Amino acid sequence: MQRIGIIGMLAVAGILAPQQLSAQGELEVFSELGETFTLYVNQMKQNAAPSPRVEVKDMQAGFYQVRIDFEDPTLADFAQNNVGIENGVHSTFLVKLNRKGDYVLRMNGYAPMADAPSSMPPPAGYDAGAADVGTVIAPSNGQATMSVQANGGTSTESVSMNVNLGNMMQAAAGALGSVNVNVTTTTTSTSTGNWGGGWEDEPVAEPAAPAGPVAMSSMDFNDYLNAIRSKTFEDSKLSTAKAPLSGNYLTAKQIKQVMQVFTFEDSRLEFAIFAHSRCVDPSNYYQVYDAFEFELSIDDLQEAIGE
Repeated sequence: MQRIGIIGMLAVAGILAPQQLSAQGELEVFSELGETFTLYVNQMKQNAAPSPRVEVKDMQAGFYQVRIDFEDPTLADFAQNNVGIENGVHSTFLVKLNRKGDYVLRMNGYAPMADAPSSMPPPAGYDAGAADVGTVIAPSNGQATMSVQANGGTSTESVSMNVNLGNMMQAAAGALGSVNVNVTTTTTSTSTGNWGGGWEDEPVAEPAAPAGPVAMSSMDFNDYLNAIRSKTFEDSKLSTAKAPLSGNYLTAKQIKQVMQVFTFEDSRLEFAIFAHSRCVDPSNYYQVYDAFEFELSIDDLQEAIGE
């Protein structure tokens, strides 16, 4: 274990903070019928006065709790967990009534931040340029990782640093905070002596296997997709789509492509519910919504997977 002083810690924060700030995501929340509300993200208030449209900028990728407190006391306030934000993406959510008459938060659209107009017009009579903008926040479980290599003599030192983003964001905003740095040093030495008449190097450890499930490769996925398309009947397509997932995983984009092969909305919904547990990036599962023809199917999917 190698020690790094306070100057080294500050250097890490100085290097990482600009890179992380440049790749953050944005959240925009509308009310469908123009109801005014106060938005809380991870218990942090985002707008000074109730508004029908609130934007939150500079958010690290991750899952957040979002709470809607209506200005109208006759409307039921509500909170929703696991609202996913992706770096570099402007995500828009809609506050609306579901079929049961309860207020819910639903994904309404997403776009790259460089050209991310609102995915729906603001309520009638509302100044679109006057949306309240929230504060900079980071998910409680966010982490950044930086690897540093230093060469000297015949040894190589690899230093891995895990920096808590919440603390780093506070430092970037000018607030007091600490940087948690865990440093692990691995040294690989190279022998230069003559051993039994030959030159030998110490064996290098094999790279570690990737953590977590891995999505189906593009080549295997194309074969998988063609096998589904080759079936004539909808139930055959569905059974063919489900069978390989007992031992394979897909990305959200791949699941969306499979859903688009089906003819009927019920089949798309059934597969989306089934495949959710086999998705390697569930925070991006909102991408499958585009495969549906009806918005009610999105509500059914979210209720089935617990969102």
